[in-house]
Amino acid sequence: MLRHPARLARAAARLAAVAAALSAAAAPAAPPDFGPMETYQLAIIRRGPAWTSERNATVDSLQAGHMANIRRMAEAGKLVAAGPFAAPGDLRGLYFFRTDSADAARLAAEDPAVRAGRLILELHPLLTRAGIGEPYRELKARGDRRADSMTVRTFGFLRAAPGRDTIPAAHIAALQEPHLWHLRRGMSAGRLLLAGPLLSNGPRRGIFVFEGDTTAARAFFADDPLVRRGALEVEVLPWFASAHLIAPLPD
Repeated sequence: MLRHPARLARAAARLAAVAAALSAAAAPAAPPDFGPMETYQLAIIRRGPAWTSERNATVDSLQAGHMANIRRMAEAGKLVAAGPFAAPGDLRGLYFFRTDSADAARLAAEDPAVRAGRLILELHPLLTRAGIGEPYRELKARGDRRADSMTVRTFGFLRAAPGRDTIPAAHIAALQEPHLWHLRRGMSAGRLLLAGPLLSNGPRRGIFVFEGDTTAARAFFADDPLVRRGALEVEVLPWFASAHLIAPLPD
């Protein structure tokens, strides 16, 4: 039976190589690495029932108190990023809190503009990259004048599309990993700074921060597998915030 042991050994090696290749092809690809992750509290700031576009002494006083409260929250280390939307409409701006939801709600309630009903805050837990605000804090600690520079980026929501419920759940699940890889490629290219799911119920499923204008952001997400399939749609707004929001994600 063992007349040609060398030939048999070579055949066995080839079979083992084929089996390994087939196994690798059948195995799912590894999900992308987004680095350390952290849960933040994202506050979406909206116009309240007492909102007015009129400028008067009362409005100016509330705005001054609003800005003072932002500084207090930042100095306490609880508020790691904030900024207004650079567009008219109901949505006025964002806070990123590095604390729990109860503490974030308490801090937000101390805002004079919130107490007066000029603004209301909608809180959502957000899972995204750790390190928001760290480049700013490092520059500030060194007394670097660049720390306070601001820039306009695109902030976006990934929303459940109207036809999402008609798509089989298995189809959406199969596209989840390609969706994550699309996000990761955007980060590797320096186009996408942040992305992550909102850990709350509602039509807004996730958020992103994009380096570029709203047209470029829409074009980038038009290639997202879940957007192409009609499971997600994109809502974008120009957002004015720190130029030193977070360090780029290394490859």
